[in-house]
Amino acid sequence: MISDMANIIYSAYPRKVAKRAATKAITYALTRLHDGEFNDKPMVWEDAFKFLVAKTRQYAESPAGNRETLTPHPSTFFNQSRYLDNEIEWYRMTPEETKMHRNQVEANVGVWRPE
Repeated sequence: MISDMANIIYSAYPRKVAKRAATKAITYALTRLHDGEFNDKPMVWEDAFKFLVAKTRQYAESPAGNRETLTPHPSTFFNQSRYLDNEIEWYRMTPEETKMHRNQVEANVGVWRPE
């Protein structure tokens, strides 16, 4: 049952590498959540699964989850409990992204567009 949960969560994670290490890390993350890792309150297995899959999907949709090789391996993400990070961190731009965004904005300054 927990291995099925881990496989579902792995499939939601944006970077697909080292599946065996990832599912082991996810299983351990589920156990930590079950034991009270989040807010020092234990969760039933179903709630731990729902929480972790929701956080994984949220991360997968964020810029940090779509940075290809800069997105951490899933085992790193789950072993380090990064699903508990403040989600704002997932939306911060890298210096390269900031520069690209600035260049796009500057390129559009003064460009007339019909409304």
